[in-house]
Amino acid sequence: MKKYLTLFFVLALLGFSLEPAFSQEDVIIEAQITPPSLISGEDGLLTVTFNFPEGYHQTRSDDFFYISFADNNWFPMGEIIYPEGIQKDGLENYYGTITLTANFIVSENIPSGDQIAKVKVAWQICNEEGVCFFPEEKIIEIPVQI
Repeated sequence: MKKYLTLFFVLALLGFSLEPAFSQEDVIIEAQITPPSLISGEDGLLTVTFNFPEGYHQTRSDDFFYISFADNNWFPMGEIIYPEGIQKDGLENYYGTITLTANFIVSENIPSGDQIAKVKVAWQICNEEGVCFFPEEKIIEIPVQI
């Protein structure tokens, strides 16, 4: 009986140690709008920096790796500019810290004063064995002055 209890505890401990070392929450994301004071009808720049945990990567995909404004009526956005990634097995992968940017126009319809720009970011990290987390989306709120 003692053998079975010991075996149970060893397997239980082993099971807990097999949990993933990282989760999607370990991806650090920072977003910035420049200039911080915007003028209706003028251009701005959205910059989003992703920091992926060591041992994980992000594959370039318009469906699972992008930035956008949640309210595109206030900030119509141009094309996302992706940096050059590392080619592996026909895919473009990103490791460590990378930055996506996009130009946008401040709508004439946006009310003046203090506003909150809601930026949607999406990602899906994978480990080197090809095991991926589910895709993730997050809204980041950035205060802006119009």
